[in-house]
Amino acid sequence: MTPATRALLDRDTFNPYRLPNNAAVYSVQGTPGDSTYILSSGNCVLVADRSGNSAVNGLVLNGSSGNYASTPDSAALSVTGELEMVARVMCVDFSNGGAQIIISKRSGSSGEYLWRFESNAQISLTWYEAGVEKATLTSTTPTLSDLTTYWFRVTRQFSGGTATVKFYYAEDTATNTPPSSWSQIGTDQTASSTIATDTALAVGVGAQADNSNHLTGIIYRALIYTGIGGTLAFDANFAAQPKLATSFTDGSTPGGTVTINSSGDLGARICGARDRVQLTASKQPAFSTGADGINILTYDGSNDYMKSAPFSLSQPESRYWTGSQETWTDTDCVLDGNVVSGTPLYQRTTTNGFRLLAGGAATTANTDLGVATRGVVAAVLNSTASSVRVNRMAAVGSGTAIGTNNSNGVTVGAYGDGTGPGNITEAAYLVRSAADDAALKDRITDYFIRAMKVSA
Repeated sequence: MTPATRALLDRDTFNPYRLPNNAAVYSVQGTPGDSTYILSSGNCVLVADRSGNSAVNGLVLNGSSGNYASTPDSAALSVTGELEMVARVMCVDFSNGGAQIIISKRSGSSGEYLWRFESNAQISLTWYEAGVEKATLTSTTPTLSDLTTYWFRVTRQFSGGTATVKFYYAEDTATNTPPSSWSQIGTDQTASSTIATDTALAVGVGAQADNSNHLTGIIYRALIYTGIGGTLAFDANFAAQPKLATSFTDGSTPGGTVTINSSGDLGARICGARDRVQLTASKQPAFSTGADGINILTYDGSNDYMKSAPFSLSQPESRYWTGSQETWTDTDCVLDGNVVSGTPLYQRTTTNGFRLLAGGAATTANTDLGVATRGVVAAVLNSTASSVRVNRMAAVGSGTAIGTNNSNGVTVGAYGDGTGPGNITEAAYLVRSAADDAALKDRITDYFIRAMKVSA
């Protein structure tokens, strides 16, 4: 146990939300409409992560059709000569085997391009003349970690019939301000090419403006300059926008309208990386306040679930979920990670039992949480030391050898793909990047028992 953790344990005002190693903190206690959760007709659209790990918003993209940002053509965006583009990007998989557009200029109706800046293991820039490719120049392969944020930069110059393109990257600055120092990726790349001419083509961020080559990850900011270090022509600062904003004015002069194009349960949206979202109204859990004054979300067991964007979350992991199993159905899911059946806590074996699974192996079923009874479930995912405990009862499954799958995200109310929805309620959920020892589990459990009025 670290000194910081011990100091918190020794305080009379112990609060697990202030512990180190908190990966994500979700609660719906407080005033409806505050920054913790957003309601729509009594249903919950978004639950914000309060851990501090998602303090900055971004354009969250799921890689599916219909999900990207776009802005119409303008004189400022008709950059045909010297060009510079900069972006702050997190990719779930930087080398997923397909082009992932960072910024492009393309017509959705004719399929005609001007240029495209993309990631596919390497970083590349392609430009066109009247829809015909003039050149594609590609960097060497940089050493990049998936689920990690980087800054990328590309510049293009023309001289005497030759185009010179340079690619750069930098570690994340966390301030959403482009860094002052860059590392070039490989050497200068050249091609025989003259300056292109422009037609009225829209700009796409996170996909081409014709809705193709979608990026899976988060884009925090995208900038276009006329000339290298020249006039700012476009500044889509997604980090500066409120959660779930559907459009905003970009930060250049005069500035165009940036529209968030969104489709599906977990479509493109502006939010924090670890915020949980559900954009399909019929699948949003219902918000209510009980007679005891505790706010809860109720997942109907038919199709309701909420999910975060993918983020780095590996074993060991401790989960503290305060809620209830309103009904019990074999194999229905309570909690999962980012992918289907990656690390689920799900209903299994006998009435009111549930167990923790990873990599095809599971703990013994825990039957201590009765149906329609609120409790605090502590689930520790730590390979051979995984376990599930309800309130202060004995843990079930300690020492069970389950798989080494990593969660890499949070899904509540279903498996990671939205299947197997469970009929549950939720009052609070804490996810920690640590295998908590017995003393800390007791203190955290006691806190939620008191705060959420659990009859232990």
